[in-house]
Amino acid sequence: MVNLKKKVIGVDVSSKILVMSFLNEEEKPIILNVSNLKKDIEKCFKQWRTEDS
Repeated sequence: MVNLKKKVIGVDVSSKILVMSFLNEEEKPIILNVSNLKKDIEKCFKQWRTEDS
């Protein structure tokens, strides 16, 4: 099981883009740019759930 106490996600919010950053399992930085539209945010989270399974 993953130790959630060590997971940190940084989020920068603007009117058009969300920038999310975090470290993956290998401690490499991941930076995602997502359109600040509900449908695009939901698509991003849905993709994360699929990759987590």
